[in-house]
Amino acid sequence: MDLYAFNKSVEKKGEGPSDSNLQKTRNIISVDEITTRIKNLLEKELELNDINVRGEISNFHHHVPTGHMYFKLKSKDSQLKCVSFRQMNRTFKFKPQDGLSVICSGNIGVYAGRGEYQLYVKDILPDGIGALHDELERLKRKLRELGLFNNEHKKPLPAYPRKIGVITGAGTAAFQDIIKTLKRRFPLVKIVLCSAIVQGIYAEESIIASLQKLNGLDDLDEIILARGGGSLEDLWAFNLEKVVLEIFNSQKPVITGIGHQTDLTLADLVSDLRAPTPTGAAELAVPDQNELSDRIVKTGKNLKLSILNMRENYLIKLESLKEHMSFRDPVRILYDPRQKLDEIHYRLIRESRSLLVNEKERLNAYSQHRLLSRPRDSLNIPKHRLDSKQFELDLFFNQGFLLKKDLWGYLNQALFRNRPHTELIWADHRLAALSKELIRNVTQIINDSKGIFKENLGILRSLSPRNILDRGYARIQDANGEIIKDAFRTNAGDIIQITFRRSSLTANVKTRRRN
Repeated sequence: MDLYAFNKSVEKKGEGPSDSNLQKTRNIISVDEITTRIKNLLEKELELNDINVRGEISNFHHHVPTGHMYFKLKSKDSQLKCVSFRQMNRTFKFKPQDGLSVICSGNIGVYAGRGEYQLYVKDILPDGIGALHDELERLKRKLRELGLFNNEHKKPLPAYPRKIGVITGAGTAAFQDIIKTLKRRFPLVKIVLCSAIVQGIYAEESIIASLQKLNGLDDLDEIILARGGGSLEDLWAFNLEKVVLEIFNSQKPVITGIGHQTDLTLADLVSDLRAPTPTGAAELAVPDQNELSDRIVKTGKNLKLSILNMRENYLIKLESLKEHMSFRDPVRILYDPRQKLDEIHYRLIRESRSLLVNEKERLNAYSQHRLLSRPRDSLNIPKHRLDSKQFELDLFFNQGFLLKKDLWGYLNQALFRNRPHTELIWADHRLAALSKELIRNVTQIINDSKGIFKENLGILRSLSPRNILDRGYARIQDANGEIIKDAFRTNAGDIIQITFRRSSLTANVKTRRRN
């Protein structure tokens, strides 16, 4: 049923619309028509075609595939949607970002797809130089708190780089200055140019891509990031947070030469070394071949002088040694070592004998003391001590033998240098005899100690109560465990304990008598 038929059917019932309502119904238009009318009105309004709008950027989005930008301009109580197409924003001097106060130039239009009016931005400028300075200081504080500017993160530069990567605009004056300076100072270095956009909204992605590309080269030693001078807006790409973080994370050392002496960007603060200009960056990157040449010549002269001085000193020392007694009579070198060797030999024998005598006396004292009362518990004491002393004695002998061996090696070398064959053979025989005598004495001492130990061990075993019980004797103890040595130390009726070799019994005392 169409709208007209519906109205007719209603009128028949006396409930149809009035003439005014019907007129309004016939004037209905579509959404497309009203949107088109509003769009035409706005676009024809001269005051809205070329305007400058001040506000703070929010919700900024850069659609990289197309290059278009979308954001909002906010004021205290309202906001305005903005769009800037690629052909409009390619001339922007800096990339917009959230929170930045700007002045946008363009015209008001309507996006029919959503029925929204918006500002088509053709140019954008910071709202006064203070806005960029405020944003720069805010980001600088943030990065400083993160520690990105600390010297401990700075990477050292190679003294003699073989390959250097250069990031700057291709064909620019900065690039020409860098190339000339590198070739003049150090022509051996290889240069890898990675051209980049160093100004405008596309500079951020271009600089980051260049840094990543150069970091992928294994044989690259360092990177120069440079551009010529300009205003704060021109250098703004080097103050962006993503660029600063990429420089900080670079595996290769980065030298920055951005702008002039008075220009200081966040990239300069985070780089491993900052130069005031692109030319200065090239000078810091490589050594000067003239200085190296002068240094080599000077080092050669110093080396030659040092060699001549060393030769003169050695000649003087050689003449002095020729007059020394050891060269005129080399046999005299052996006089003191011979006598010292004899003294060591006699002292070794004397101390070893004294040690054995002391241990023998101590062993005898133990044999007459606690061994008879508690032989089983005390038997291990002299044994362990004797083992310890025997170990000390072996160590003492071994050290003495090694000392003699080292001394003999020294004497042997001295004799070999001076060729005293007769004395060398005599000393060799004497050392062999002394070694045999030393081994024989040590062996005799050890055998004597073992014999004494076995003899004392036999005595202890013969005095052992267990051996006495094996011969038919018994041990009698009272109720308190005390050994009864006399029958009259007991009374009639006392309980006594009688212990044999492999058995025991308990008895009562009935009578006592004298033998």
